[in-house]
Amino acid sequence: MFQRVLVPLDGSDESASALPHAMAAARSLGAEIRLFHVLSSAPAGETTITDPVQWRFRRAKAAGYLARLEDQLRRQGHRVEREIAEGEPAGEIQTAVRRWPADLLVMSSYGGGGSRGAPHGSTTLKVLGAVGTSVLVVPGRGSREAELHPVRYRKIMVPLDCSPGAEAALGLAAALTGEGPAEILIAHVVPVPELIHGATPLDSRDLQMREQIVARNRRISF
Repeated sequence: MFQRVLVPLDGSDESASALPHAMAAARSLGAEIRLFHVLSSAPAGETTITDPVQWRFRRAKAAGYLARLEDQLRRQGHRVEREIAEGEPAGEIQTAVRRWPADLLVMSSYGGGGSRGAPHGSTTLKVLGAVGTSVLVVPGRGSREAELHPVRYRKIMVPLDCSPGAEAALGLAAALTGEGPAEILIAHVVPVPELIHGATPLDSRDLQMREQIVARNRRISF
């Protein structure tokens, strides 16, 4: 099962949104948390870093940030460690998942450089497309350091397509209900039967027949 939870953080409130969910997962699963920060090759808006003093300042700032979070999580009973890497964020996150290795990656939908108008930031999208482990993506709504508490799930929906891969999500969903009573909704989407038509669109009789087929399938299935 899940024993190691990796949480990428970029120092923003948005990325810290993942922490309460990582805490809930770790507490329910008895897992260890690793706080992970990537010191990118260049800050936003710049192409290169030429000042070694500024570089050391950024690294010290990141180390202090992770140390504060580690202390807060340890005081709440979590097993925590921290790591700082240097390079391109998405690539370093993928490397960290393999090197540790992590069973579960918990990250926000976007970090400090993202936009609330987009569903996911570029780093999250790159990681989702390449990482080979379970990923929990949470909304990047912001979470202040002083208010770190594990979330409690009341309703969890698990979409299933009848494949073994999809069913793997059920174990995590069941574990996340361990902090209190919660309802799990198992959902499956049955495709509407496709009717072949030529140059003319489907008429009312065709549509009525399709609805009858759908209604029959529902009666038999449920």
